[in-house]
Amino acid sequence: MKKYTRRSINRILILIVSALFLSNCGTDSNSSGPEFIDGIHEDILEVVDENILAIIEGELEVPIHRGSNPPQLEDYYLIQESGITFSMSPFQFYKSTVPDEYMTKDTNISSQYFRFNNQNRDDFTIDFDTGNGFSQIYMGRGYVIGQGLSFSVFAIQEHVYDEGVRTVLVVFSGIINEDEFGIDEPYTVRFMLDDGGIEGETQLIWDLPTGTGRSFIDEENIAGISGWPG
Repeated sequence: MKKYTRRSINRILILIVSALFLSNCGTDSNSSGPEFIDGIHEDILEVVDENILAIIEGELEVPIHRGSNPPQLEDYYLIQESGITFSMSPFQFYKSTVPDEYMTKDTNISSQYFRFNNQNRDDFTIDFDTGNGFSQIYMGRGYVIGQGLSFSVFAIQEHVYDEGVRTVLVVFSGIINEDEFGIDEPYTVRFMLDDGGIEGETQLIWDLPTGTGRSFIDEENIAGISGWPG
């Protein structure tokens, strides 16, 4: 297996939600807003096909909260200028479609952080950053869909190495908890759209072959409000 130097790992960059993913916003000039197909934003479907959605909901057992009326986070939480962060801790492996998967529910994984900001009611975009307690922090923008208190966020991350580029789909789903000031039933998915032919380091949660994914849950079934790492 190819080994990466500290220098190459430190050069991982994030180009979250590429132009391909966002460029189609508002392309229908005769429409008052984006089209939703079976509760999924049309621009999500430009990148994420029905087969991937079926894997996420079926084999990875993650609910996708479909709909064109997602909750506006600022209606429920006090959001600072830098956004609002939720942490999944203890962060636990849940399901996988990776052949010969080595992860189990007992695999030690660092806490994961999800930061949201600048939710746009008109085009359904939202700033969506992910990170852990170490150096892997990825910042960008995604799409939010849902209904009532339930929502799902979709984002594309491009991890750039010296050896090439990996394109990863990240999904976060949950339900706003108005009493506990957190997000109930949080799930997150890493699904590899294109591994770029790069062999990775198996301790990374996005080290996946093309066309496979992993899902993760919070052991206590709630993602609490947290500070952003670093």
